[in-house]
Amino acid sequence: MICTYMSTPGHSDFRPSTLLLRIVDFKRAARCYVAEVSDGSVTGFHHLALTVRDLDASTSWYEQLFDLDPVIDEPGDERRAKVYRLRGTAQLLGLVEHRGNDGSGFRPDRTGLDHAAFSVATRADVDAWAQRLDAAGIDHSGRIDIALGAILNFADPDGIALSIFYEGD
Repeated sequence: MICTYMSTPGHSDFRPSTLLLRIVDFKRAARCYVAEVSDGSVTGFHHLALTVRDLDASTSWYEQLFDLDPVIDEPGDERRAKVYRLRGTAQLLGLVEHRGNDGSGFRPDRTGLDHAAFSVATRADVDAWAQRLDAAGIDHSGRIDIALGAILNFADPDGIALSIFYEGD
């Protein structure tokens, strides 16, 4: 059966990225209709996965510092991982240990990840994070006020550059 595009209410033009022709054949009654389909727009990040040297040490560090809810524990010989949801958000954080990891520390000047920044709601939350890092004995930049808001920089046990970021006023 050949189906040609027929305009339907609300669809005055044909854009292949958003419209799809479908053929429906109910025995002898065949008809065509236009259905909306996604154009593939990205709506945000689903998760951030960080490669770590020692999964057990890193999970302990992240669990003590962040409010995390466990989502997945992936055991394995060549690769093992733990995935967490940042409590109260849709964001997932994965920590991954690869057996073939040569043990090199993180360097933001190599191709790949420069840093990971976690959002907070207020400038006071950035200050609260500075206190949290102080209490945990973790070196940090202190709050840095910038044009977009404020940022607090620190690193995890593998040297992965992390930030707490407030965007506003």
